[in-house]
Amino acid sequence: MSIVYLHAGLSKAGSTTIQRFMWSNRKILSSKGVCVPDSGYRYQGVHRSRNAHFLAARYLKNTKERQYDRECSQFLDSLAELSHNFSYIFLSDELLWWTGHHYKNFWKDLKNDFDSRGLELKIVLYLRRQDLWLQSSWAQKIKRGTLKKGEDAVGCCLTAHEYIGLKQKQKYPLDYYAYISKLAALFGKDALCIRIFEKEQFRGAEQTLLSDLLDLFGLSPSEEFKVKSEIWNSKMGWNYLEFKRILNHLPEFHDDKNTLIRYIKEIQRKNPFGYDNKSYSCFTPQELQMITDLYAESNSRLAREYLGREDGILFHEPDALPAFEPDSKDLLRDTILIYGHMINRLCDQVEQQKAMIDRIQKDLSSPGQSDETYPQNTFLRRIKKAGRHLIYGRMEVTVQTRPKHLLLRP
Repeated sequence: MSIVYLHAGLSKAGSTTIQRFMWSNRKILSSKGVCVPDSGYRYQGVHRSRNAHFLAARYLKNTKERQYDRECSQFLDSLAELSHNFSYIFLSDELLWWTGHHYKNFWKDLKNDFDSRGLELKIVLYLRRQDLWLQSSWAQKIKRGTLKKGEDAVGCCLTAHEYIGLKQKQKYPLDYYAYISKLAALFGKDALCIRIFEKEQFRGAEQTLLSDLLDLFGLSPSEEFKVKSEIWNSKMGWNYLEFKRILNHLPEFHDDKNTLIRYIKEIQRKNPFGYDNKSYSCFTPQELQMITDLYAESNSRLAREYLGREDGILFHEPDALPAFEPDSKDLLRDTILIYGHMINRLCDQVEQQKAMIDRIQKDLSSPGQSDETYPQNTFLRRIKKAGRHLIYGRMEVTVQTRPKHLLLRP
């Protein structure tokens, strides 16, 4: 029988990197006795690499829809079958940390589900220092642009200070000792794999997140594994975050895929004046101290009782990051760069569309462009299929029944 490693979070602690790496290397991991199964179920807004989301779905979705219970039961049955062929099974979904806190019987039900199928479970938790988690979570909300408010989604325009208050109101589980003690009482200490999301605390010779992850299975990074170069959840600079926070007041900016946001990210990458990538805090020194004091005893107890650290030190990164102080000249400069870049790109696109229209008109007016050749003209064939009117880019195209020319108007 295999061991099921269930990576349950936290969010903003490398979860996307972990999931995408394990998913893209399923074949080679399988040859080494590690199964990264595909549940086969797809959920809106959830990447398929989050293959443990089925455990949360039955709580987060409409409880009247019993299909989520059936999906969970069926996939757990298939895991029991897979356990005969692999040493390890890996499941991941960072939402489990919040789900387990918010729904009273979540972890108890999960334990019963796994025990009844003879599956040995180990829960993997990556912990990030609370102020850094809050900062990263706030930045992510600003980039995405939306915030859940009851059943509605509103523009996320909160300052970092306001975001602290929101998380306290939501009672987000950042008291790691209290939460993990509840898990230990249910599953036992040996079932918990507690890792610290800090470079100098990552295991393995490489001291990377991936070397730390593979250490769970007695493996280490090698050329066999594919490590994609793309960056998920890329950082947005402080000035750019402030631009986005202000833009979030407008509904059209309630996501991070808006055209203007793409231009903001582009100019950040190629800012001719350079990009300050130093580590700063979005909190004031007083706020940082408040967060540190709030969780100091909890973190110390966790370090001593669960990680065997007599000094009680859980996180090694320096506590006092300098607070970011915006410079009005830099803000103005970056604003000019962003909008200048955007206008230039839009002008380029307009010129390309004009050139395309000129080519189309030239082709239609050239000799030999008769009704007989009409069915062989790909562009005209699309127009004929669409009918008399077609919106092409930003132009309305009006077509005669058997056209010899097109009428284009904005």
